[in-house]
Amino acid sequence: MGRDELRKALIDVIEYISKSELSSTSHKLIFHYFNTSKAATSLDKAVDAIERYMQDSIPSKNDRSRILEDLLNQLAYEARMFDAE
Repeated sequence: MGRDELRKALIDVIEYISKSELSSTSHKLIFHYFNTSKAATSLDKAVDAIERYMQDSIPSKNDRSRILEDLLNQLAYEARMFDAE
């Protein structure tokens, strides 16, 4: 169950940043990036996947909209819940 919420949160962040709905092929690629990340936590794996897919860094805290900040907070929460399972 936690995996689905984490995946949704990850996709929500990328769709917001990219301002477009992602195809199923993009979903697969993002999850591949997540699964092959060498990061220790799910949140760090998600950040790796986002930055690798977007080919750019996540905007700095000062440059984030309130919506993006909320989406990233949700992603962090879901990652913590997934890691605790």
